[in-house]
Amino acid sequence: MAGQRGAGLCGSIVLMFVGAGFLSVSYFLLYLPERRGLVAYVETTATVLDGRIGESRGGSGNNRTPTYRPEIHIQYTVAGKQYDTWTYDMAGIYSSDRESKQTILDQFHPGKQVACWYDPENPGAAILVRGHSWLTWIFLGIGALIFLLGSAGLLWYLVLGGIIVALAMQSRKNRDPS
Repeated sequence: MAGQRGAGLCGSIVLMFVGAGFLSVSYFLLYLPERRGLVAYVETTATVLDGRIGESRGGSGNNRTPTYRPEIHIQYTVAGKQYDTWTYDMAGIYSSDRESKQTILDQFHPGKQVACWYDPENPGAAILVRGHSWLTWIFLGIGALIFLLGSAGLLWYLVLGGIIVALAMQSRKNRDPS
C-alpha cells in the first residue's frame, strides 16, 4: 500500500512538472509573441499587392496531407521607408480547410487599403490580424489541465496520507494507553 501511495505521489509531482513545462512553453512561444502584437505593434495603412494560399505538406511517406494558410502581400511606409512583406497573422497556423483560407484571401484584393500593424523594433515585420489563435488557447488549456490533475493528485495523496497516518497514530494510542 505504501509503495502504491509513493508511486501515486511521484506520478502527481511528475504531472505537475509536465503541466508546468507545457504551460511555460505555450506561454513563451505562443502567447507572448501574440500578446506583443496586440500591445506593442503600431497601426498603419497598407496596400494589398497580391494574395496566395500558402501550402504545407505534413506527415510522412505517401500520407502527406496538405494544409493551408492565407498569405497577403502588402506594402506600407514607416518613417519614410517603404516595406513590403507576405503576412496575415502572428501565428501563421496551417489547417486543412482550404475553402476558409480562400474566403479570407478573397477579402484582400490587390489595390485595397487595409489596416496593418508593424513591429516598431523591426518595421519589416507586420500583421493584418491581431489576437490570440485558437492553438494558443488549446496548448495553454492542455498545460493547465495537466498541471491541475497533478496538483489534485498531490493534494489527494497528502490529505489521504495525513488521514491514514492520523488514524494509525490514533489506533496505536488506543491500543497502548501509556
